[in-house]
Amino acid sequence: MMGYLLYREVLAFAPADWTPAEMVVALVIADDARDETRVSTLPRAELCRRARLRPDSVRHVLQRLARSGYEFRVGHGPGRDGREVRAARGHATDFRVPDFAMLPLIPPPAPVDNWRRDGPEPASAGRLYGGKAAPGGRKGGPRRPPLSLSTPDNPFP
Repeated sequence: MMGYLLYREVLAFAPADWTPAEMVVALVIADDARDETRVSTLPRAELCRRARLRPDSVRHVLQRLARSGYEFRVGHGPGRDGREVRAARGHATDFRVPDFAMLPLIPPPAPVDNWRRDGPEPASAGRLYGGKAAPGGRKGGPRRPPLSLSTPDNPFP
């Protein structure tokens, strides 16, 4: 079977701090890989086409993923300088989807809730309206929804 289970695994267990490009590249590789071996022989040009990214962008994304502990490129052995060779002229890059269950789980960052309904607006709210007060409310005061959205029994929908 091709990649359905791996695709779902990446969707479920990918870190929350991945960029959209990192997520797309990981999903494209997982979609092409075989579920039994976790290996994909997707040509780099096809990876770029499916991810809608330039070749240098894909290269940078794969490097960022590797630095964060998610190496998708399969090594072909050491080079002359002793570093692992993952691609060489005449040899395509193979990809292997890392086993997310075996990697150490990094808890997602806790959401920041710095806004209260009865307190002042967040600092970013002033920027939405060019530094002026939000429509229908005073700067720094409680914010009420437009009358069309509120009801007598629920003033805060």
